[in-house]
Amino acid sequence: WNIIGLGPRDLYWVNGSGTWNDPNHWSLIEGGSGGECIPTKYDNVFFTDSSGTTGDFISINIDSAFCHDMTWQLNNENIEFKGIDTTNICIYGSLSLSNNMIFSFSGETYFRSSSAGETVFSASNTFLNNVHFTTIGGVYSLLDSLTIEDGLYIEGGTLNSNNKTIRAIRFKS
Repeated sequence: WNIIGLGPRDLYWVNGSGTWNDPNHWSLIEGGSGGECIPTKYDNVFFTDSSGTTGDFISINIDSAFCHDMTWQLNNENIEFKGIDTTNICIYGSLSLSNNMIFSFSGETYFRSSSAGETVFSASNTFLNNVHFTTIGGVYSLLDSLTIEDGLYIEGGTLNSNNKTIRAIRFKS
């Protein structure tokens, strides 16, 4: 028996409002019809103008959602990214948010890459709960200011502020 694992995929959110764990919202092509398995820590996820329309939302409804890179490329849409405070998003790569999104995710965010060269671009969005950098040897760099309404925890790896402002209620390293 030879078991060959799946390689990393690029997954696009499609079909408007919905929950993270619904395969009908994940497609291998932008604007596709859906039907792909939900993202793993190896998969890059994209939210684009083809993901939905103003007023639509993406909700994390499971304990922990995973992805490698998360990229928001919205030009005209105000799609909301949300989840309750008992949910987590675990990002094993870079994060790039958009000025044209509504970031109301109230769960905790974990950055877990073990690679150098990862970036965080918040696009002036505020993280509503704790943000954790829990890497082994990973190096993250900020591309803009980071604002957190709760705590910033550096539990491993390196966070390079790039002379950007970091605002948080508490800091622990």
